[in-house]
Amino acid sequence: MHDRVGRTKGRALEDYLLSLSAPKSDEVFLFPSLAGRRATNLSKQFSRLMEAARIDSPEIRKRGQGAARSVHALSFHSLRHSFVSILASANVPEERRMELTGHVTRDIHKRYTEHQLAQLQEAITLLPSL
Repeated sequence: MHDRVGRTKGRALEDYLLSLSAPKSDEVFLFPSLAGRRATNLSKQFSRLMEAARIDSPEIRKRGQGAARSVHALSFHSLRHSFVSILASANVPEERRMELTGHVTRDIHKRYTEHQLAQLQEAITLLPSL
């Protein structure tokens, strides 16, 4: 069921992206950094979309309190973490996940991957009993 739900959501995202009007230039990228281009300020744009949709994103760290900027629970950056973690849960090989996110080192990539508790518990059941 998880795979079916994931495919349904993936299909919805694909349909949405395909419904967008074509850019006026071939130099417009959804993920500029993957094309070797300077990234746009996606975080601010994402925040504006969240506000317009009236989706509350609590501040988890305020600027000046151990952070150079405010950090919200729901951010464009948090989507990267979710994206990598969902791919890991779907058993997508690490190399593919790294290609999709543009991570060049495993150390950086590990910081983005949060393994689901159910998967970790399942792994423990594979240990032989003593």
